Amino acid sequence: QGRLLPAQGFGRPGPLSMHSPSSSPPSRLDTPSALADALAHLAQGDLVIGAILARTGVPALRRRPGGFIGLCACVMGQQLSTASAAAINARFAERFGAGGPSAVAAASDDALRACGLSGAKIRTVRAIAVAVQDEVLDLDALAEMPA
Repeated sequence: QGRLLPAQGFGRPGPLSMHSPSSSPPSRLDTPSALADALAHLAQGDLVIGAILARTGVPALRRRPGGFIGLCACVMGQQLSTASAAAINARFAERFGAGGPSAVAAASDDALRACGLSGAKIRTVRAIAVAVQDEVLDLDALAEMPA
């Protein structure tokens, strides 16, 4: 089987062309090519994923900024539309970006809810803030971990 690549170029879903994948999946998903290679490996072992990719093409590689705000953006984007997540992320970054984890750890639930966070997301971003503050979570090391 070959590696799935969007015929219209990376970053835009489209019809697929087939190319031979490397012998093992990439350890980091940091380029469109690495994403296409990883998806090709998944498609080789899962007919459903292969069929979906054949219909939709390779999705665009979406990258978020690193660090505390970037990790919180991942949490805030779960189970939300892209537009809703972007609005919440913007309010959160505007209010807490400069203060970082210590500002979030000290924030009231009401202040976090005013950004648009649900109760579960408030608990999660606060736990991340405390873990970073207490040096239990090393965001630099997290950014360097393989996919």
